[in-house]
Amino acid sequence: MTQYLLAIELGPVVQIIAAARKTRDLYFGSWMLSEIAKAAATSVAMGCGDDGYEHLALVAPAPVDMNQLADESFSMGDEILALIPTGIDPAEVAKQARNAAHAKWIEFAKEAKGTGVALASDIWKTQTVDELPGDVAGEVVELYAAWVPLAGDYQASLKEVRRLLFGRNACRNFPPGVGRGGVPKSSLDGRRESVLRPGAKSRKLRLNEGEQLDALGVTKRVGQGQMNFPSTARLAAEPWIQGAQASPQFQSLVEACESLARVPSTSDKRDPILGRVATTGQFPCYQGFKPFPFEGTILYVTRHHEFVSELIDNEETQAAVTHQLKSVQAALKKVVSRYRDPGTYYVAMVADGDRIGEGLRKCRDAAAHREFSLRLSEFAGGVREIVDRCHGALIFAAGEDVSALLPLHTAVDCANRLRRSFDEIINGGHPERNATLSVGMVIGHFLDPLEETLAAARQMEVVAKQGDKNALAVQYRSRGGSPIHFRSSWEDEPHAELIEWQRLLQYNDLPDKVAYDIRRTAENYQTWSGAKDEEELRRRALQSDLHRLLTRKSSSANAVVRPYIERIKAPQDAIDLANRIIIAGVIQRAQQQADGDAA
Repeated sequence: MTQYLLAIELGPVVQIIAAARKTRDLYFGSWMLSEIAKAAATSVAMGCGDDGYEHLALVAPAPVDMNQLADESFSMGDEILALIPTGIDPAEVAKQARNAAHAKWIEFAKEAKGTGVALASDIWKTQTVDELPGDVAGEVVELYAAWVPLAGDYQASLKEVRRLLFGRNACRNFPPGVGRGGVPKSSLDGRRESVLRPGAKSRKLRLNEGEQLDALGVTKRVGQGQMNFPSTARLAAEPWIQGAQASPQFQSLVEACESLARVPSTSDKRDPILGRVATTGQFPCYQGFKPFPFEGTILYVTRHHEFVSELIDNEETQAAVTHQLKSVQAALKKVVSRYRDPGTYYVAMVADGDRIGEGLRKCRDAAAHREFSLRLSEFAGGVREIVDRCHGALIFAAGEDVSALLPLHTAVDCANRLRRSFDEIINGGHPERNATLSVGMVIGHFLDPLEETLAAARQMEVVAKQGDKNALAVQYRSRGGSPIHFRSSWEDEPHAELIEWQRLLQYNDLPDKVAYDIRRTAENYQTWSGAKDEEELRRRALQSDLHRLLTRKSSSANAVVRPYIERIKAPQDAIDLANRIIIAGVIQRAQQQADGDAA
């Protein structure tokens, strides 16, 4: 009898998670995908006869026991690797895993339908079929599998099963389409038609003008009822909230928002005008948002029209909301007069482990592989606590993959805490391991499209992984100019450097415009027309000019800036330095608000 190594992959994962116009889509889509993957993993384990305590067939992910797979706070990615005992057909195990994944998706879809959203039932049915044909990998969440006999060489078997799975993925199933003419496509996924009834409006869905949703989009927007998540506006306002929360003016603002939050909407008396962030109770909750547990746009007067515009058909409710908004605006004005306006930028962060493949290649058997997977699960399990401590909102953490939204003033510290945790857990006690964590971050405006900010964060992760990896890459997307970014190895301690530049800017040891002077100087040297053997001369001349520039601006900063100038070898290095100083200035202004500096 033969033992098999089974590999399973869910898809299309990126499309399911990334298709998000609101943070609710993003968070719930990520969590839902994890729950679907866990349903498939549970099916695999049970199909192999696991009782959850004496042994587990699962190699990756590696839960401690079967109970952990039922824990909503335990996340997993899109891959499953398992040892299939002798006497069990891997094809049947894979089939049951596919059916379990689909059944879990249908469970979420039915919950969403039960929220009372006005749906075109005939189109909804075509996108949420209970049973799949035998030759279909999946309707919304696809599942592909491959398996090989487990030979004596575990690494050879692992390499072969992954090669086969890659080929199976490339041969995706394309079932006959059920498209209909004259029906608008989903705004999140243009492959499917909208399931919304023509002309129907629902406050639950928080639809943008002209937005359409398919069954997956509706499920991400209202699945499991009114589960509110922190918005980009709420994260952008977090430094301001931290700095102002102890004042009596701020408490008056919270009371005014509380009154507005009790006003029900027209379409559903249970749905308040001002949404709340979940801060207590069952998973997920965001305890760090307790000082102001409301939708963040209420803190920006220019967005208040959104609360009234949704009630245009109900004069009585509109009058109540308008009256209460005036109370909020009066209270907000008093806080702003002392603490200035809330900031408008937040951070999207994406992190990924480096050299994980090298670590896996050192696993000579399934037991070593599972031990490595357990370490990855341990790291992922601690990510939420780190993000919460930094007043952020975790999107996803499974294995070495992390994504989160963070307030501007804590984001770099959060990235540094994560990479330290990763090193301690993954490499701790194993001198031969050299796994690291590369982090990409984007500072974006809360009014910018969420999809664009996330795509930029993923691109920054790619930038961080260039060269020797183990780096931090940060991009600043100002609404008034072109994006700028820098990349720095963690070995150069970019978190400490940014703090140093913040200190110099805060205490006026350097003027705010010094970064732009550095940039202009560097650009002049980019036109250097000297010969190849004059590169060293150009380097020394550039360093001298920069040192003279900075010491002329502030002689007290001389000792601090000299080491950074000495690192510069080319004009692009100086431009990167200017970008770091500009980004440090943006962070420093958010930190001032968090420290409660009055206007």
